Amino acid sequence: MKKYSLYLLAISVGICLLLGEVGFGKKHENFNEMLEAKNLMIKLSREIYSEKVNRAINIDKKLDILESGLIGEEFTGITTTLGDLDSKRLSTNPEFAAYFVKELKNKGLKKDDVVYVNMSSSFPGLNLSLISALDTLGLRGVIINSIGSSMYGANNEKFIFLEMTNFLKSKDMIKNSVELYTLGGDADEGLNFDEDIKGQLVERLKNIDIPKLDFKNLNDNIEKRIAYYGKYPDPKYFINIGGIWFLQN
Repeated sequence: MKKYSLYLLAISVGICLLLGEVGFGKKHENFNEMLEAKNLMIKLSREIYSEKVNRAINIDKKLDILESGLIGEEFTGITTTLGDLDSKRLSTNPEFAAYFVKELKNKGLKKDDVVYVNMSSSFPGLNLSLISALDTLGLRGVIINSIGSSMYGANNEKFIFLEMTNFLKSKDMIKNSVELYTLGGDADEGLNFDEDIKGQLVERLKNIDIPKLDFKNLNDNIEKRIAYYGKYPDPKYFINIGGIWFLQN
């Protein structure tokens, strides 16, 4: 059902953008910003692809048929759940960045408005499209990311989604990026990760200036997320991409 919903959304996005461009003689009122966000997403995707090549990370072109750089592997040490390859391919479409702009403008959001964002690493394409839209509109995205990913998402432990955004920000290609993270997966602590890979990952992340959300249990996790978001008052919207699987002990 999720796959078909994404198919329909992708088709709808294409139709909306076609009408926005052709529009029977009229462009959509937000067409220029929609196009800007789309073009930014294309640049970000190309940069991630190039960086994966630089890091000698294998890109399976049978999986990533569009060479987006945003399709992961089937199973890795940080793969959390099953995932649909077609849905992951569709989610790399840069038109989603334009779609996010359209929807955010429809909600009446304006420059400097605060948007709370929770995203897993299962749909890196959608994540980057949202960041492209936020940057284009000058919105302040308060982004919390969980590292774990379902199949074919950002599940290569050598270059996780948090590191992708950190890399793009270091090159001044994006303004909004991940600023707080959890491991994701079981209990949001990666209990189903490969232990050796998890240990290596945790050590590597100590060198990144992005704090990890530490918590005692599910309730504490939720309360601390709310407290972190609360540092940035008067939010206009909350956006969630992907899912986090909490396992209560």
